[in-house]
Amino acid sequence: MLRRVLVTFALAQSLASAVAWACSCDTPDHTGDDVILVGVPGPTTPPTRGCGGGSDPVSTNHVTTFTVTDACRGDLGATVEVWHGTDGDSCGVEFVEDAQTLVFASFDGEGRLVTSLCAGNVETDAAECAANGF
Repeated sequence: MLRRVLVTFALAQSLASAVAWACSCDTPDHTGDDVILVGVPGPTTPPTRGCGGGSDPVSTNHVTTFTVTDACRGDLGATVEVWHGTDGDSCGVEFVEDAQTLVFASFDGEGRLVTSLCAGNVETDAAECAANGF
């Protein structure tokens, strides 16, 4: 009897670990975003600090430096680092290097700007906030 319970438990554990979680997003609401910018991303790189840098190493384990074309919201310099994951199943986002992008981000508990697939980031030809509706 004990053996049957252990085998059943082991089978249930293996099936549970095989489940893949997918990203699920609501329609973005940008009223709470700390930063909205139009910028040009450089290469995306893994962080140089720690094992993913920060308290959530899965969803914000990469950083992309943007050259800011226009700051729609937030006090930004000429460049800004945006932290994000890259795995779409975990709501990560991949930026196309040198493709001007409208970016929506917020500060996390460690003061880093973070974004995700659900934020609604999008490549754009319009270089200004007003032309993008912000």
